[in-house]
Amino acid sequence: MSRSFYGESAGGSKSTEAPLVPDFVTPTDLTTTTLSTGNNIYNSKTLDELFSNWRGNAVHKYQIYKSELETQKSAVANEYESLRKHVSEQILTDEYENTELLVPTGVLALGAFFSGRVLSNPKNWKASTSFTSRLLTSIPSRVLLPWTLAGAVFSQLTPVTWSHSLRSVESDILPEEWVSQYHQLRDSLHTEGLGRKWRELNDDLNGYLQQRVRSGREFLINRQNNKS
Repeated sequence: MSRSFYGESAGGSKSTEAPLVPDFVTPTDLTTTTLSTGNNIYNSKTLDELFSNWRGNAVHKYQIYKSELETQKSAVANEYESLRKHVSEQILTDEYENTELLVPTGVLALGAFFSGRVLSNPKNWKASTSFTSRLLTSIPSRVLLPWTLAGAVFSQLTPVTWSHSLRSVESDILPEEWVSQYHQLRDSLHTEGLGRKWRELNDDLNGYLQQRVRSGREFLINRQNNKS
């Protein structure tokens, strides 16, 4: 059974001259003040201390939360200002791209992103089992294709902003170890893979053109000699 806050006499109808007070307040703790109207005001030092502690704790908590909120607001404002300054000084450095190309490029990139979502959505291919449909609707394609198309638009229309953005991501977001491995892999593919194939193709094409030019010269020389 719950404890009665005002003692056993709180529920009775018996009249009393003293006011009902919590049972942990002793009679000697009460003081009485009589107003000019004849009304009596009873005061308890114990209750005064109790309510004062409650009020002090509430004010203290409020000050802590208020200070924390102000600190967080200041931190957010500083982070925003730092980000804005970094973007304006490190990424958006090309005035022509900023004023003429950035907005339309953003619109086109958004369209390219949603085009990638449409192309990689299995519902748009229905029951097709072709290689193209399986490739475009695979999980990697559904994740990467929209962002790849949007990035391709940005890289072609705003190349300066795009290159600065990539450099900022590599230096400020990605771990240095990942960036180093990525550059090594890219350089290896460029040197040993596509780069080597491209150089071989250039060498073959250059040799073929030189051979054709030599044959043309010999043909002209022989024809001139025959006329003589």
